[in-house]
Amino acid sequence: MLHKTYAQLMVLSAYVDLVPGILSNTVTEETVISEVQKRSDSFTVKIHRILCKFVDLMILTGVKNIKKGMCQCAHDSNS
Repeated sequence: MLHKTYAQLMVLSAYVDLVPGILSNTVTEETVISEVQKRSDSFTVKIHRILCKFVDLMILTGVKNIKKGMCQCAHDSNS
């Protein structure tokens, strides 16, 4: 439970830091990965799970440069 909550906080933290880039449509795949990795490198949270949630959130908010399949996880091919 705590592990899941922590992962969600990391996603939210990365998202908030990327808001200026999102608003100006300058966010790229590399930007997303970099922001998420900064928050997960020193912890046991799996990077692909955070990235999946983050990509899903970006898609829901209509970010133009972010596409389904970016994180290369199994759920992308199933949806």
